[in-house]
Amino acid sequence: MKIYSGPEKRRDGEKRTEILRKSPDFFAQAVTQRIRQEIMEGATRIVLSADITDTGLTSTEFATMLRNIRDTVFAPFGYLMTFHRKFVPGGEHAESTAPDIGGVPYPAATLNLQYENPTLITKQKIPIDPAELHHIELRKLPHGLGPALQPHTSMYEKLQVEGKLGFGHPETGLIHAYNMVVASSTDGAEYDMWTVPLSELSVHPNMQALHYGGSLFEGMSAEWGKDGNCYVFGIQNHWERYARGCKRLGITPLPFKKFEEVIVTIVQQNVAMIPPNGRLYLRPHAADSGPQMRVGNSHSSAFYVEVTPVGSAESYFGEVEKNENGHVKGKGLIVPTTQVRSTPGLGGYTKVVGNYALTTVLIREAKKLNIGTEREPHHPVGVLFANTLIQDKSPAEMRAVEIKETNASNVIFFQKIDDERWRLITPSRKAGDILPGNQLALIIEMAQRRGWEVEERPVTLGEIMDGAFDAAANCGTASVISPFDWIQLAEFRRESDAPDSDWRAELIIGTQYKIREQDKIDNESIPPPVKILLGDVLAVKSARSSEEDTKRYLTKVPGIRKK
Repeated sequence: MKIYSGPEKRRDGEKRTEILRKSPDFFAQAVTQRIRQEIMEGATRIVLSADITDTGLTSTEFATMLRNIRDTVFAPFGYLMTFHRKFVPGGEHAESTAPDIGGVPYPAATLNLQYENPTLITKQKIPIDPAELHHIELRKLPHGLGPALQPHTSMYEKLQVEGKLGFGHPETGLIHAYNMVVASSTDGAEYDMWTVPLSELSVHPNMQALHYGGSLFEGMSAEWGKDGNCYVFGIQNHWERYARGCKRLGITPLPFKKFEEVIVTIVQQNVAMIPPNGRLYLRPHAADSGPQMRVGNSHSSAFYVEVTPVGSAESYFGEVEKNENGHVKGKGLIVPTTQVRSTPGLGGYTKVVGNYALTTVLIREAKKLNIGTEREPHHPVGVLFANTLIQDKSPAEMRAVEIKETNASNVIFFQKIDDERWRLITPSRKAGDILPGNQLALIIEMAQRRGWEVEERPVTLGEIMDGAFDAAANCGTASVISPFDWIQLAEFRRESDAPDSDWRAELIIGTQYKIREQDKIDNESIPPPVKILLGDVLAVKSARSSEEDTKRYLTKVPGIRKK
C-alpha cells in the first residue's frame, strides 16, 4: 500500500502484507492514521494507490473514520474523496486517452467532511470497474463542497437527438456536465487548483463577492474541428479580459499559463458533453471569496470553471416561428426608456457581475411583453440598451440617443453597398462602457477580409427610426452572431413606491421600428450578411479556415478526438 502526498512528495506506507495479516479493519485504521498525519503536516493532496480498494476503504466504517478526523485535526475547510479512472470516458461521439484527474462523474464517489453524513461514498456501488481504477484521492479544498451533482446525460442526449439543444436546457439554460475546476489564492500567492466532480459550493455567508459584487466571469467555447480534434477559441484574449476585470476588482488573476492549462483540462474532463454539431460552453469565473463585513478585498481569491453543452449557433434564439398565415415571426429587442446598462467610468468594459445583475429583472419583464395578439403572441427575445435615459426627451433629443449593446452581447448593423459587399457598423467602444467582445473582434476581421467597409462609431436611435440599416445582429460567445429584425421602446417602472413592489414593463405605442420588413424576413430568416459572416466565423472556430487562422485563434486540446 502506498500513500502519496504531493504532488512532488511521495511516501511509502507500511508494507501491505504485514498490515493485512492482522485484519482489514486494522489496515483501514492504519491508513486513516496516516491520512491524519499528512493533514497535520499540511498536505493538501493525498493519493491512495488503486491496490487497496478491496480492503474496506470504500466501506461506511472507513468513511466514518475519515469523518472523525475533523474531531482531532483543525479542519475548517472541506475534503473531497474521489475515485479516478485511467482515462476519461469519451461518450457516443468522442474518444479520449486523457487521464481522469477529476473523479468519476457520479455523486456516489464523493465524501465531504464538512457534512455530517459519513456514508456518501457507499450510497451506491463504486460506479467504475475496479480494473479501470487508477487511484483514489483525498483533497483539501478552499471551502466545502456538497455532494457531486448528477450529470444530465440523458437530457443532453435527448435534446441532441431531437435537434433542440440550444443554449443549454430550453427552460433552465443549464445542463450539468461532469467535472469542474476549483482554485484559491491567499494574499496574492500562487493558486492551488483542483479538478473535482461538479458540485455545489459551501461558502461563508459573508463571502465578499456575495455582499459587494466582487466577482466576474468569462464565456468561452470549445468545439470539434474538421480534422477530428477539439479546439478552444481565443484563450489568450479571454485571459486578457479576465485579468483586466480581476485588477478592476482587486482580485488576483491566474497567470496565463495556468489559465490555459485549466481550460484545456476542463474540456478533456467533459469530452462526453461536446456536441458533434454544437459547442461546449465554458464559464470561468473569479470571486473575492473571503468573509468580511466591510467593503474591501478579503485577501482571498477563488477561481472556478464549469461547462455546459450548447447547440448550433442558429439555435441561440430558438427555432424559427411562424404565425397562422405562414409568416416568419421576426426577432425583436426591447429598448428600455428608463434604464441603462453602464456609463463611462464604470466597468462596462469588463465582465464584472454588476453589469448583469440589474439587467435580469428587465429581461424577465421584457420577454413577457407581447407585440402580437392574445391568440398569436409574439414576444421579444431580449433587451437592447441605450447610452442614456430616453423618457421625457424631445423628438430631436430622442433621435440623438445612442444604441450601446444588449444585456449579454455586442450589436452590429449592416448597410448594403452592392451585391458583393456590405458595410458593417458597430457602436463605438472608446468610452469604456461597452464590452470589448472577442467574438465581435473576429467578426470585424472576417468582414474586412471580404473587402467590406467597417465603421466603429456612434449608432443613433434616429438612424434605426429612418430605416438606415438593412440588417442587424447581436454577437457573443453563446450567440455567435444572431439576427434581430426590429426594436421597440418600453418603459420599465416599479408598480408603486412600496419597498416590495414588483417591476413591470409597458410597451410605448407607436415606437416599434423595423430593421427588416416582413417579406424579407419570410424570404430569409437569417439575412445574407449575417449568414456569410456566421459561416466565416464557424469556419475559423472549427479549424476549417486556414492553418494560419487555426494557429492564431485556436488551442488544440490534446488527448481527445471525435469518432
